[in-house]
Amino acid sequence: MDWCCLIINCLILPSTIPKSVNSPGMHIGFGDQMQTIKRNWNLYNLRLVNRGRPSNYLLPAVENRENDLKVMNKGKVGRPYQYSNVEIFAAYAIKCIFKLGYREASGIVEDFEQQYGVDNTPNFRTIHWRIKKLRKEIISISILATICDLL
Repeated sequence: MDWCCLIINCLILPSTIPKSVNSPGMHIGFGDQMQTIKRNWNLYNLRLVNRGRPSNYLLPAVENRENDLKVMNKGKVGRPYQYSNVEIFAAYAIKCIFKLGYREASGIVEDFEQQYGVDNTPNFRTIHWRIKKLRKEIISISILATICDLL
């Protein structure tokens, strides 16, 4: 599994209950201090259902697209960005979560955004290229942070 997919699964889709807990209640404490915390099954089920909805990833990207692009393109030299990082990351999240290719994920993004009146959607090459670029930026940021911590 790709490391970006792991980040998506851990950060964007956190489970409220650890997977190791299979009992209806979780016991916390020692000896006489034992407490049982009951799982909220309605909330748990709702979050599992919502994981499978592409709108959870794409709707924030569509709603904030214009503002994100203004911020990204401010002071940029060269051709301005047409798609926000959030939009690209949402497309990549769909690719990873539903185990699709870039072309299929691009089709889902295009269909969803056309329903909201967005005509300009990223194609599969753009999604792949920008994810590679974001990976390099994340790696360089983490290296710089490590160097700063050492100093």
